[in-house]
Amino acid sequence: MKIIKCLNGHGYDSEKYNNCPVCEKLSNSGKKTKIIKIKTLKKTESQPEIKPEPKTSEHKKETKVLTLNVPDYKKELERELLKKQEIKTSETKKIKQETDKSIASELKTEKKNPPIEKSVKIAGLYNDMDIEHNENIKIDDINNMATGKNGTLLIKYIGTNEVVHIPDTITAIGKYAFRGNTTAKIVIMSDNIKTIGKFAFAYCKNLEKIVFSNNLESISENAFMKCIRLKELNFPNSLKTIGKGSFGQCISIKKLTFPAQLKKISDFAFFSCRSLNRLTVPNPVEIIGSSAFSECYGLQKIAMSESVTTIGENAFAWCRSLEEINLPSSVKLINNWAFYGCSNLKNIKISIQTKDIRDDAFCGCENIWNIKICEFEEDNYNETIMKKGQRLTLKILKQVNRKTAERYAKEHKISMMFI
Repeated sequence: MKIIKCLNGHGYDSEKYNNCPVCEKLSNSGKKTKIIKIKTLKKTESQPEIKPEPKTSEHKKETKVLTLNVPDYKKELERELLKKQEIKTSETKKIKQETDKSIASELKTEKKNPPIEKSVKIAGLYNDMDIEHNENIKIDDINNMATGKNGTLLIKYIGTNEVVHIPDTITAIGKYAFRGNTTAKIVIMSDNIKTIGKFAFAYCKNLEKIVFSNNLESISENAFMKCIRLKELNFPNSLKTIGKGSFGQCISIKKLTFPAQLKKISDFAFFSCRSLNRLTVPNPVEIIGSSAFSECYGLQKIAMSESVTTIGENAFAWCRSLEEINLPSSVKLINNWAFYGCSNLKNIKISIQTKDIRDDAFCGCENIWNIKICEFEEDNYNETIMKKGQRLTLKILKQVNRKTAERYAKEHKISMMFI
């Protein structure tokens, strides 16, 4: 038995053990601990990847919080809606106050004879408002009228009389003033009135007669539209403008006298005045607007002055009773479909000075058989004038009927290629 010491100072029998048994045990235990440590590290690294339990618990908590906060969210929405409504009401009140202030200032600075734009603007703002409780509106109980503060602008007629006298204090009739009135049959204007606003007498179904002011200057758009019982119109010589559609669909008008200062008959001005049978377009009218007299089914005769230069599109379209038309030499332009559908039109008198006749100007006038050239009635006309007149007639016939145009071209030896 030989006992020796190892390097670490442990004594052991060298015959039994080649190496120190204590050191070997420690070394073996150390290896095991290393392996355990590695395994534990691997487990700790793999564990955080698979953790379903904490996720489900967190999700459940979140859903619980959401379900608890639903009624609070609804309350917040209701509060926001209430706030918005309060803001809107405050804004509308401010706008009303501003409009009242602006119009009050306009009424203060308004002259005795206000311009058209201002009067129409003021009347339009007050038309749909509560007239009785508005500070800027004055009620005239004697004449049953609502007027501006100074009493010159007629804003609304609130009476039920059959005969209405507009007093001398009124200088302008605002838009919508009589619109839709069903009781007024006769309206008599004072001579101080100068303007009539948009739709002022529109849809007055029982209005039969209107006496215009002798100083009237303008009638705005659609002022007397669909006054179906209005029979006669005697315009004063002071009238300068008749707006678009002013007397459209006034189906009972039979007589029409134009003023001396009118230069243009506006578009749709007398559209569908079906009872109108005679028309005189006086001097200084220069332009007849688009559809100005279209669908005037009873119109038989038209007399135009030498001042007319332009006839608009559809100006006399569907005038089925029209049999004859004399176009003066001053007419330079006849627009498209100007006489479209005048099925009974037979005689046309026209000048070679009317050079611009647009396509389909006489389309649908199937009964035209006599076209007279004004210059042919003169004694001293030459061959060039004759050729121009023949080409003009051929141009009209070509729009009416192709076969008659070809026959006329062969008789007068005219080529149709350049017409």
